[in-house]
Amino acid sequence: MLVTLKEILAIAEERKIAVGSFNTPNLASLRAIIAAAEALNQPVILMHAQVHEEMGLCKMEEIAPVMLMFAKAAKVPVCVHLDHGTDLDYVIRGLELGFTSVMYDGSTLSTEENVANTKIAVKEAKKTGASVEAEIGSMGAR
Repeated sequence: MLVTLKEILAIAEERKIAVGSFNTPNLASLRAIIAAAEALNQPVILMHAQVHEEMGLCKMEEIAPVMLMFAKAAKVPVCVHLDHGTDLDYVIRGLELGFTSVMYDGSTLSTEENVANTKIAVKEAKKTGASVEAEIGSMGAR
């Protein structure tokens, strides 16, 4: 059952549980994560990060439809999350592909530019009903 991150967080708060969030760069990982979530009857977050493409793991356009197919068919709530999208156009493409949650990471930008881009991400996400997470600043980076 495909849901947003906001819905997953509501479940977590209601049940007083943590929800696992897992990178899914291939079919084997998707199958294993969904099978475990269903066996435990627990919600789960499937993630794809922009850096996966930079590492040569998989392209968002290839993995997103498969992630969404597994999420829709699951017997438990599943959020399909685009994690650490550092390029605003990439985040918008993720929303167009059907991600139900996105994280815009403008932490390397000035606060003003980051906030402006985050507002654009929120505006675009509202069109699809997706949740938005944003990263302002960074921990430990120089």
